[in-house]
Amino acid sequence: MLALTLLGCLIFCIGCVRKQQADGKYVVDAVELRGTQQLSAGETLDGLGTRETERLFGVPGLDGVALDYSYYDPELLERDLQRIERTYRARGYYEVKVTAARVLRDEGQRRVRVIIDVQEGQPVLTGSVTPKGLELIPLQRSLAAQRAMTLRVGRPFDDAEYERSKRGIAEALSDAGYAFVEVDGQVALDITAHRADVTFTVRPGPVSRYGPITLTGLGNIPESVVRDQLQLREGQDYSRAEVEEAKNALVNLGVFSSVRVLEDRSQPDKATVPITVLVEPAKLRTLRAGLGLRLDPVQFSSNLRIGWEDRNLLGGLRRFTVDERPGVVLYPTRTSIPELPTRLLPTNRLRTELRQPSFIEGRTTGLVSAEYNIGPLLFPLPKGRAPEDERILGFHELRGTVGLERSFWDLRLLVAPSLVTQANVPLAYQAPPEGPRLPTGIETLLVVYPELSVTLDLRDDRIRPRRGAFFSSSLQVPMGPLGSDAHDVRWRPEARTYLPLSRKVVLATRLGFGFLLPRNYGGSLADPFRVAANPTAPDVIRDQQTLLLRAFYSGGPNSNRGYGFSEVGPHGPLGLLSHGNVNCYESPGDPDCVRPLGGLTLWEASLELRFAIAGALGGVTFLDASDVTRQAWHLRLTVPHLSPGVGLRYDTAIGPLRLDLGYRWLERTAGAPPVGPIRDEAETTGFLGIRSLPMTLHLAIGESF
Repeated sequence: MLALTLLGCLIFCIGCVRKQQADGKYVVDAVELRGTQQLSAGETLDGLGTRETERLFGVPGLDGVALDYSYYDPELLERDLQRIERTYRARGYYEVKVTAARVLRDEGQRRVRVIIDVQEGQPVLTGSVTPKGLELIPLQRSLAAQRAMTLRVGRPFDDAEYERSKRGIAEALSDAGYAFVEVDGQVALDITAHRADVTFTVRPGPVSRYGPITLTGLGNIPESVVRDQLQLREGQDYSRAEVEEAKNALVNLGVFSSVRVLEDRSQPDKATVPITVLVEPAKLRTLRAGLGLRLDPVQFSSNLRIGWEDRNLLGGLRRFTVDERPGVVLYPTRTSIPELPTRLLPTNRLRTELRQPSFIEGRTTGLVSAEYNIGPLLFPLPKGRAPEDERILGFHELRGTVGLERSFWDLRLLVAPSLVTQANVPLAYQAPPEGPRLPTGIETLLVVYPELSVTLDLRDDRIRPRRGAFFSSSLQVPMGPLGSDAHDVRWRPEARTYLPLSRKVVLATRLGFGFLLPRNYGGSLADPFRVAANPTAPDVIRDQQTLLLRAFYSGGPNSNRGYGFSEVGPHGPLGLLSHGNVNCYESPGDPDCVRPLGGLTLWEASLELRFAIAGALGGVTFLDASDVTRQAWHLRLTVPHLSPGVGLRYDTAIGPLRLDLGYRWLERTAGAPPVGPIRDEAETTGFLGIRSLPMTLHLAIGESF
């Protein structure tokens, strides 16, 4: 009865928000393309005015709900048929014919179904591609120009590839110093023979050099730093790629609202290209304020953000930033505990950074940063443990960094070596009434390490990528001679790809790994039997404290979204949070015996389909997988912890507001038997604390990757 009532309410609500069809017009219910073989139907239909009416979330029957109808227009359909023919001819199918367009009407519902029949015909193939004039230049530069031609013999003659080849030749030679290069193309088209012979005539002109480099509009911006960023010098060999990279370097400084680079190519007889750089300074000081929110199976928290940035501190384009984020955790409220908070746990993140451009050389940036963070260390609440009885530890974290950043390859490759000093000072947010507030053995932990971070960004857009790839790698090596309490090697590589499947759909993937090789800790993972007998031993607590800082965990809004933070991976006795000396052999079900321990080897993978819904609203479907193991260099693929799910995205000024619901497809994996007191994953509580709903809800800002 309850289900029928809810269904009736849903139908009533949909009826209330559904838009009314316009009088006298027919809604396009479907557009079907028949006869396409070489070009996909989606590629051909994309861009047509006659299109299928969109449905909310793609669900049949939800057209007109929050989205506009697509109406049938006979004149628009006629133009669309001509558009399809032009599309095919541009791809080499000159004999294409759109032989029929049938419109099936449903007079009762005032809807139409449009069927378009296409006869592609035999394509015109590229018979030959001949570049003339390249023999006048050195062989290496000639080969670069030939490699830039994307038109291929034996493939259908494509207008876009023809134009791309012309541009490619010109750009390749411009990069090699031929600023005054000219490229013409001729196509001998024989439709009867289905053959197209292409000739490119190249007039390279003289090898050129930069003329005077003039800067205008700088205002109070120091010219010396700007010239160091440009790295263009009068008399040097000309390169189009260098000019474009110089422009991007100025934009990347963040102190100009606009940057224009003008090249004077009016005097080819002098073989010089004077450069004029027109800039418009932006505001050099910025005050930021905002509000953050987090809701997941671990915590419900909120924080303010107050920031200040000066991009020309004391001259020299030194960038100084201060970012302060005070907040509070509303404990124990979370998606698995839908209760009002009983305690407020204060948090804070303070970061200051000073960046000096043109440090050592033009495009190397020196940086110094300092951070002070404080907050509780929260985990999923074990089954059988009341929130008020939970031990809650936190840390004062002090972190200092000195390093360099150097960009290459038009700012796509960034190499950043640094030296990091991190100190973690424990504190107690909540402790059991009996015993000390802090467990015996926990103390201040100092980790000092050199780090090498490398990123390669091949995306078309850094905020909302649709095409390309992104690669990153972080290598840390804490060492005793530097004063570090932890000695290890920690490597974290990751790769992401983005591929547009249509105008509104993007396929995004992510694959990441984590490898940790501890040298003076990690015994609590290596010998779980000893730990189970006495998890509160001081040496065990000290070892596990180091693992908390260095080990890998999986699960959460930016990881495996079917699980809460740290729910994937080894679980067992964690002495840091124990109420007393619990023997996990005798009481394996005790809440203190099912804590996340972290691991030494991690892999994570995500497959996400992103699509537009309406306006600023978008949606995703995803499949996440991950695993964490206790052993070093042990990648276990038989326990993937699969998590399919769906989500919504709403674009805001600070990034997309994200709501994801993940489902734990493999709640308990048979391929991961317990090892003594160590089990593969937590006994998750389910959505809203209901074990029959193995789902996890995440609310955050920004894409998951």
